[in-house]
Amino acid sequence: MILGLMLQSNVAEASEGHLENCALSISVASNGVAVVFETNGTAPASEIGCESVVLLEKINGSWSSHPVPCGHTSGDHYLGSATYTGAVKGATYKGVCVHYGIWDGKKKTETNYTGEMVY
Repeated sequence: MILGLMLQSNVAEASEGHLENCALSISVASNGVAVVFETNGTAPASEIGCESVVLLEKINGSWSSHPVPCGHTSGDHYLGSATYTGAVKGATYKGVCVHYGIWDGKKKTETNYTGEMVY
């Protein structure tokens, strides 16, 4: 079960933009695995955010996928977070995020991966 989603946006002056310094991180939380994703643009986008965020879980040598709620806003910044409360002690986790922004009708994407972490 994924709990929590936080959104934040900032607006800057308009000009042609692209993605820059997008990030994804996972960490151990007291109630599961915390996932934080941040999408940054160089200028305000008509839409900016995450297309998909997936937390991968490895138990007994097999990987399974857990989609993380994500979204979008307008502006030059999107920040989201969630906690996967179904985490299993001793399991290995890693994350993948597809960030995107739309400027002048053109969609630009960037994919981030985390390293592996044992819960």
